[in-house]
Amino acid sequence: MCAFGGPNLDTLFVTSIRPGGDISDQPFAGGLFALRPGVKGLKEPEFQG
Repeated sequence: MCAFGGPNLDTLFVTSIRPGGDISDQPFAGGLFALRPGVKGLKEPEFQG
């Protein structure tokens, strides 16, 4: 799963998701990574409900 964030929407946040299974040999499983890909995301409307 990934989403842009940060004050300028220029940081791409990526997390690893996998339901079930043995992750003991996966050191980055469930990690959150922040990347600067050189592009910006688009602002989404805020949830009103």
